[in-house]
Amino acid sequence: MQRIESFEGERYFFDVILQSNKGKTTFEIRSTCADTGASSVVTSVKELAESILENTSNRNETRYKSPVWEISEVEGKELFDHATGLFANQDFLEKMEDAMNDDRASGSWSDEDDFAEEYGFDDGDDENGDFDDDEFDGDFNEEDFR
Repeated sequence: MQRIESFEGERYFFDVILQSNKGKTTFEIRSTCADTGASSVVTSVKELAESILENTSNRNETRYKSPVWEISEVEGKELFDHATGLFANQDFLEKMEDAMNDDRASGSWSDEDDFAEEYGFDDGDDENGDFDDDEFDGDFNEEDFR
């Protein structure tokens, strides 16, 4: 199972991500700067983590200090629903954009190419000769798709 909900602010894009695979459930929030493409997993940024965990009794656990949280499936669904509700609020979105400015200033963000490499995105032909969408020049040529 994978659930992703995306939110677009003036300066940043946010993706709330819940994934379950083979009994392991993870929750994370990724942010991307609209101007530069710099990205980071920001789940543990103080202002964001405090807001997401406001209704959680065990919010001081060390697992919430990492960027990607390993949690139970039930807890994941609750956090996902709570986080998406928060990001749907314009005031909260603006507050988080200010927090992202501060976090980016700390230098822990990856540029677009580094982020793609870190998370295993392919930037070229795969073993089947398929093209990455970045290689498409915008002109339809039937030969590109054979």
